[in-house]
Amino acid sequence: MACTTCGKPKCGCKDTPLTTIPQYQCPPDVDCPTPSPCGEYVDSACVYYNDAGITDLNIEEGASLQSIIQRLVLAATGNISCVTGACQSTFNIYPANITATTITVAWAPSFTATVGTTYQVSYKTLAALSWNVFPTQPYTDPTQLVITGLITETDYLVRVLTDCGGSSCYSVTLQIKTK
Repeated sequence: MACTTCGKPKCGCKDTPLTTIPQYQCPPDVDCPTPSPCGEYVDSACVYYNDAGITDLNIEEGASLQSIIQRLVLAATGNISCVTGACQSTFNIYPANITATTITVAWAPSFTATVGTTYQVSYKTLAALSWNVFPTQPYTDPTQLVITGLITETDYLVRVLTDCGGSSCYSVTLQIKTK
């Protein structure tokens, strides 16, 4: 799987297929433990859907697994209009860079974004009651924002609001830990 289009500088993809450690058969011995299957780790931004489109969720061939998961989460939590409506959320929100005191959050523009569409990033710690909200940003491709002044080794919730002028939709909420 090539990583020329994943959009992340250190995505870790290589031009090799996924591999799984072979399943070993225990000899006929009652004391032999049952082996656990090996897990696979993939970067969801680097895995692409290669099948017929799914119109119910506007999933097209070539969509990243990351965007598909984010669409499914929004649909499952009752926000189907943010997946299929006239003002759709962004579906490719991810941490582009994480340091001890900063998080760079990046996202692809909404499929329904036009020149008047704006984005607004908000964040908070897990314990906080209210969100810190950045001023709106105009439509650009790609879009990102650096959140600064954060606390080391702290979990933050981050989301992006897509505002289409008359309606708006939040992205999924990511939980990101500073280093």
